[in-house]
Amino acid sequence: MTDVQQSFDRVYPVPPNTLYAAVKAALTQGPYKEAQFDEFTRSVTFRSKGGAIGYLLRWQGQVLEDGGGSRLHLTGGAYASDAYPAFAVRRSNELFTDVSKRCAAMV
Repeated sequence: MTDVQQSFDRVYPVPPNTLYAAVKAALTQGPYKEAQFDEFTRSVTFRSKGGAIGYLLRWQGQVLEDGGGSRLHLTGGAYASDAYPAFAVRRSNELFTDVSKRCAAMV
């Protein structure tokens, strides 16, 4: 078992403050734990369940300006087995999908 870190990015066609509000809503209303927010840097830290056997994935994220929109950059990690990367991909995609729906509802 090793400490595995992965990065994920998604670009959204909304202003950074809109994206940050959607991320905050997803993290406070979704299945995430220990969410902390830094309004000044538009960054977050949180935990999510990694899989059926209960890995806790540690995440850091930040909303960044990206051309005419904004980008959500996530980095996740856990002390885990070789199965970890698939869990991280699944959890990041779930968050990206939730955030997309929330952004669409805001514009």
